[in-house]
Amino acid sequence: MLTLHLASTNPHKLAEFQRLFGPSLTLVPAIFPAADNPWKEDGLTFMDNSITKAISYSLTHPGLVLADDSGLSVAALGGEPGVRSARYAGPRASDAENRRLLLHRLADVPQEERTAVFSCALALATNGQILVTVEASCRGRITPLPRGREGFGYDPIFLPDGALLTFAEMTPEQKDRYSHRSQAVARLREWLASAQRIG
Repeated sequence: MLTLHLASTNPHKLAEFQRLFGPSLTLVPAIFPAADNPWKEDGLTFMDNSITKAISYSLTHPGLVLADDSGLSVAALGGEPGVRSARYAGPRASDAENRRLLLHRLADVPQEERTAVFSCALALATNGQILVTVEASCRGRITPLPRGREGFGYDPIFLPDGALLTFAEMTPEQKDRYSHRSQAVARLREWLASAQRIG
């Protein structure tokens, strides 16, 4: 069975990736505490950060390394929080603190102008070399207040286009029909299958 080393300390991402990949492969999470995360996420794009993490982690871990950088970009805020999504309210900010700051900055923005895009950039590497990169996105709007208890990050305030529920109000299976990460994983699975790394 194929094994991927996930260059992430985020338990929510690990669980989501495990669900999306299913039994076709084994995911091994990063083994150091989040407080000791060695990757500088200072790229200008999600893909910049994903590639940096994939290359860095693959230099010390044999086999295939999968890195993810994802985030939310809000048009009315000039693309914020963007690549700073996880630390929007500060380096140690919680998901709730990040959401509160975003809603505060959108307080005077009409609902029709609260458009946003969730983006996911994946990079697969081995021995310091990138094998493939894939990207996907999901468009939607930011709700006035948080809704729902599922998911993580900005899920409670993101309403995808064509849906009546926020990501946090959806079941995991419902979220997978829309989400940026599910689309990116589907594209990566296609590449892995074409490279005959998975069946």
